[in-house]
Amino acid sequence: GAESERRSKLDEERLNRRVCACVTSLVDTIKPEYAEAIRRVDLEDSSVRELAKRAGVTPNSAAVRLHRARQTLKKRLVETCGQCAEHGCRDCDCGKR
Repeated sequence: GAESERRSKLDEERLNRRVCACVTSLVDTIKPEYAEAIRRVDLEDSSVRELAKRAGVTPNSAAVRLHRARQTLKKRLVETCGQCAEHGCRDCDCGKR
């Protein structure tokens, strides 16, 4: 019911707060159009359709751009954070080193 939905939402919010802070700082190190895709869809919860409209491309092109952006960011995270990034950046400790 409503209580389990509220609990689920709180769990999701806690998990989102624990995502590696490196993600937001490393977004600025990738191509600007990739960074915009990550920010809008993954960090700001916009849709791929909204991204496409804003970028002046088709939804399919925006989806491809987002896929490439995620792959690029993942590679950058592994290069920067190592083992932490390979396990999903939950409870990140790379900033504490």
